[in-house]
Formats: sequence, C-alpha cells, structure tokens
Amino acid sequence: PESSAATVAVTMTKTGALSVRSAPVSWNELEPALAREVKRFPDSPVVLRVDQSVPYREVARLLAAAKGAGAARIAFGTQPLE
Repeated sequence: PESSAATVAVTMTKTGALSVRSAPVSWNELEPALAREVKRFPDSPVVLRVDQSVPYREVARLLAAAKGAGAARIAFGTQPLE
C-alpha cells in the first residue's frame, strides 16, 4: 500500500459523469475501480463528491458501490458556505 494520507475521491457531476481519483469510469467499472483503490489505500476514507442536483437514488447507488468495494470509511465531500 502507498501513503495512508491519500483520499479515495469518487466524483459524480450533475450530468452523471463518474470518476475515481480523477479517472473517468462507467457505472459498470465503478465498483472494481473503487475496490482497487481501497486495497491500495486501506487506511484512507472514500470521499463521495456529488453535485447537489444529483438525485438521492444515485447517491444511494454510489454508497452501495463504495460498501461493495470494501470501503471501511465513507464520507461526503462538501463545499464551505459562502
């Protein structure tokens, strides 16, 4: 494993585009790609960065994929209030 200081970020844009650590993935590729990163950075949280316009059902799907990939800690990335 590499540095434990890394964050495993999963991003979903308002158009539904997904990425794991800035690498674009499809829904079919999401869980395997995430599992590789969780194995690579076992002490790092998986941070879900989701556009506020994304429907909750899609956020729930992301959560399920993160759990299925073996993520022990899952957090939501937020933007500071202006």
